[in-house]
Amino acid sequence: QGYLIYVVFASAFILAFLGFVPGLFISLGLYNLAESAIFIPMPMSTSKILMVFGLISGMCAISGLLAIQKLRAANPADMF
Repeated sequence: QGYLIYVVFASAFILAFLGFVPGLFISLGLYNLAESAIFIPMPMSTSKILMVFGLISGMCAISGLLAIQKLRAANPADMF
């Protein structure tokens, strides 16, 4: 069961990273578009990027914990 917990958390953090990277590039592009349209500087600071990544990682960890609780409550005979 320890291996399954590892797989759940590893997949959760892989999904967090794979969702964060394209979102970061899209948001950087939108920030540049907004800056050029309204002529007001809107910097994307490193603290914002790290905060969003931390929040995404936290949400994926909570999701993994909920999945593990369902995994522990499941009857192994029902899975097959």
